[in-house]
Amino acid sequence: MNRTDFAFNQVTLYAIFGTVFKCHPTIHEVLSFMSLMLLSPHILIRMRPFSFISLISLCVPIMTLFVDYHMWMCGGGNANYVYFMGVATMVFVSTIPIDFLTASIKHLKAATLGSSTSINANDIISSSNE
Repeated sequence: MNRTDFAFNQVTLYAIFGTVFKCHPTIHEVLSFMSLMLLSPHILIRMRPFSFISLISLCVPIMTLFVDYHMWMCGGGNANYVYFMGVATMVFVSTIPIDFLTASIKHLKAATLGSSTSINANDIISSSNE
């Protein structure tokens, strides 16, 4: 792993957690950090299937958020429903960057362990000749 990959991962994680811990994140910010995550396929490979399930399940609270908002504006709904749909959306959104962070740490650990314990081909040849 070179320095530019590590710096890009840090920028991606900064954007992710800046979006998640914002008071009112927008869909545009969430989609922008997910597009930044797609630029790191070597880390996406190490992510657990739970984040993919969370990404698929994200459409349910988003759709119910639109329905509840429409009901609330027409006078038939309650603002608490909109709040709880926002909370459910942020729970699903926050699981994805946490898994991206752990996958990034796993990748960094594998890259540093792989570089420090690499076996030289000359060592293998000299040990087989003896």
